[in-house]
Parts: sequence; C-alpha cells; structure tokens
Amino acid sequence: MKRRTLIKAIGLGSLGFGFRSSYGLQLNNIKFSARMSGVDLSSTPIPFNNFPRVINIFLYGGPSELAGNLSNIVDINGSSLNKYDAPLLQSTAQGGQITPNGFWKNAGGDAMETMLQSGVMTVYRTMSRTRSHDLKAHRESVLQNQLGSFDMDRSGIGTTLSELILAHSENTTFGKPISNLLFPFVSFDSQAQWFNPGDVQIDSALRPTALGRDLGANNPYTRNGIAPTTAIDGALENLAKTINVSSGGPASPIRNAFAARENIATSLRRFSTQGITTHITDLNAGAALTYPADGFGPVLKSAVSLMLMNPDTLYAAVGGGAMGGWDDHNGALANGRTDYILRTKNLMDAIMAAMVHMRAAKSTGNSSYLHADSIIINVYGDFGRNVDLNNSGGWDHGNNQNLYTFGGRDFRASALGKIVGRTDLLFTDMGKRIFTKPMADSYQFEPFSLASTLYKYYGVANPGALNGGVPAIDETQSSVAQQSWTPTSGSIYETVSNYLTT
Repeated sequence: MKRRTLIKAIGLGSLGFGFRSSYGLQLNNIKFSARMSGVDLSSTPIPFNNFPRVINIFLYGGPSELAGNLSNIVDINGSSLNKYDAPLLQSTAQGGQITPNGFWKNAGGDAMETMLQSGVMTVYRTMSRTRSHDLKAHRESVLQNQLGSFDMDRSGIGTTLSELILAHSENTTFGKPISNLLFPFVSFDSQAQWFNPGDVQIDSALRPTALGRDLGANNPYTRNGIAPTTAIDGALENLAKTINVSSGGPASPIRNAFAARENIATSLRRFSTQGITTHITDLNAGAALTYPADGFGPVLKSAVSLMLMNPDTLYAAVGGGAMGGWDDHNGALANGRTDYILRTKNLMDAIMAAMVHMRAAKSTGNSSYLHADSIIINVYGDFGRNVDLNNSGGWDHGNNQNLYTFGGRDFRASALGKIVGRTDLLFTDMGKRIFTKPMADSYQFEPFSLASTLYKYYGVANPGALNGGVPAIDETQSSVAQQSWTPTSGSIYETVSNYLTT
C-alpha cells in the first residue's frame, strides 16, 4: 500500500504523528474522557518488563470456526445442504482431518496441537454475541469489536489503552518519561478502528505509528529508491530546515515533520537490520524458527521483532487485505492459495514461528529480551459463520467464533494450554440454516470481553466501566478434556514441540 493511502486509511494524520516530547509536546494538556472518573486503577506498580504487550490480529470478513472446532462436524454434515468430504468427518487416526483435540489438520491443526500441548496457546470456542445483540453485519461488527463496546461512539481499544497508560503512569515503572517512549502503539492495519479517538484527545506522545508489512524499505517513512545520502534527499532536508524559521522562534511544523520522518525511518532501518536478519539468525532456534514467506509471515515477523527489540512497543494492530479476507461465502474449500484451508494454515504457522521467536529470544539470556513472555497475541474477527456448506462451497455469516490467545506467560500462565467452551447446533430458518452455539452449561463471553481483559491487564480493577459493563474473560476457566497428540516424526511440528517444551 502506498504511504499516503495507508496514512489516510488509518486516519492518523500527518507525518508528525507518533513523535515525542523533543518536538514540544506537553502531557499536561491531555483531555481524559468522562468515563475515566469511574475507573479503578491498581495502585501496585507494574514492572516494565512484565507490562503487557499485545498484538491483536483481526481477521476481516469473519473467519469460520471450523479450523479450530470440528467437534460437531459429523452432526453438522448430517443436516448440511451440501455434504463435506469424507476426510473432514474422520479422525487423523483413521486417515482423516480431525486431530485428537478437534482441530482441522490441514487448516493449521498441526500447529494448533503443537502450541496447545506446548502450553503457549488457548482456544476459546464460545466467543458469541448474546442473542439480544446477535449482529452479523460487517461494518457494525468490525467497528464494535475494535472499539470493544456496543457503543459506536466510543474510542478504540488502542486509544483507550493509551489513555490508561497516561492515567496510570505514576504507578508504572517505565524507566523513562512516558513522553520518551518509542513507538508505544503501532498499526500494521490500514483499516483499523482500534485507534478511533471517540471522546478522547490523546497527546501525540502516545498516538500510533502506521507501519508497512516489514520494518525495512517497505514502510511509510522510508523514501523508497532515494538513499539518505543522495543529493536530492539532502536538498529536500535542507529546504525543510530553512522554511518558516524565525530567529529564536520555534521550528516550523514542516521542519519538525521532516525530522520526525527521518527519525522514524532511521529507527526502523535499525530494527530491520538487527531484527529480521542477524537477530533471528543469532537465536539458535534452527529450523524451528521459520516464518512463512507470504501472508501473515512477514508482518508477524515484523511485529514480534519490533516488540522484542523495542520494549517500548506496547500494542500492535495487525490485519488488512494483504493477509487475505475471511468473508468465505464461496470457494472456501477450493484448491487455491486464497482458500480457507491454506489461509488458516499460513496464519497458524506464522504464530507458531512467533512463539519460537519469543522463546528463543528469552533463552539467549540477554536482559534486553526479559519482556518476551509478556507478549500476547490474540486472533479473532467480525463474527463467525454458519456451518451449513452452501451451494457455492462456502459459509454465510454466523455468530459463534473462536478466540485464539498465545503467550504472555509472565502474568497469565494459568490461562494457557487450554480448550475452553463446548458447542452444540442451532437450526434456524425452518431448519435450513445451521449454526453452532455455546452449550447451555458452557462458559461463553461477548467479543467485547476481550477489550475488558486487555484493560484488566493494564491495571484496571473494574474494566466493565470502560465499555458498558461487559466483564473481562475469566481466564481461570477449566479446560475441556484434552487428548494426547504426537507430531509426525521428523516434522517441523516435532521440532517445535521439542523446542518449546524443553
């Protein structure tokens, strides 16, 4: 995506966004929204290395839950308008596609089993809007999920976290002024509403920085094809320095913008060189650390590298069309690069590499990476889909979906390594459409509970005060009964499993 398009799409303004107090920012002018007055912030200081760092991956279009939940597939097939192929109805022990814990083998199931049994992943199978708010429209669902609230006038989750960090800064040990944090909030997602301002006027010190899919040349701040030392680049910089500068007066916005751009570009070039080449090579994780070359691979490698090398980065939004849409009304099971099976496998393989990356960084013993186990990755989308295979080989809009969570062992170890929630079938439209629904005795929660959970991580004792009373996810919930799983001998999954569990 071109730089101008990226910045315009995300609504973040001019080149000056994302920069700090060295450009004259004043944190005492922040306007907090009225709702902050009812928020109960913890008075216990949060050590910076353990401060949560969150990567939210949003699957636009609404992903089917089937990759992570085939527990009802035989019953689904019995009533489906079109039948599923036989392998999807059989266990892997029978030569089919259902892994021991109900994942879809070819759609990332091997990676999910590896991460589940290595204790770095949890799948919640009952993220479901209540029946009174069962909405299956893209625009509203995307907006509400990224705002973390039914109220579409609210600020986005990222903006709210910015507000919380500022309000909570006196009880948090950053080791530097908040205004000097580098890239605390970033977006690899040109469509994101995570940073919608709503009723919050956040100072520039914590405004997000929009990045491209890699940290090197392909980011909005590097002048592609123009080396920093060329005559034309130097001429542009010198011209900017001479514009509207009065004797003893402040530098012009244009001059500051040029300086900000170069500072960002220089930092990103440094992170790219250290993190995506030598950094990963030096981790000694061998073949286990292999990000996919396309799809989610490059962008997740960038997000994780940035968080590992730059402890200041606290929140990253990932998504957008470059990683494929998930509105699988047709051709979902087609044999092609864009089909649901390969798309989901790409995603899960990328996350598995990220888990190895974090573990490898922590294992180096380098004190710079002590925060590796504070990084959490969350994956979800607009909504789920129905499970009746339609005449076009796809699924129409539904409600129930999976929430996948990974990492964050430093402060949520008890939440990992679990499958939470059990589903049953729901028939509508005179029995012609089939959905899954949480079983009556199963734990379930609204998509907005994820926002409350993030606010809880950031020291809020009553997170529902920020989104209309929606509670945080209960991470103490017990796992459903799990079955043992053994990766194929000699496979990358065996390598990763051995690496993550030793």
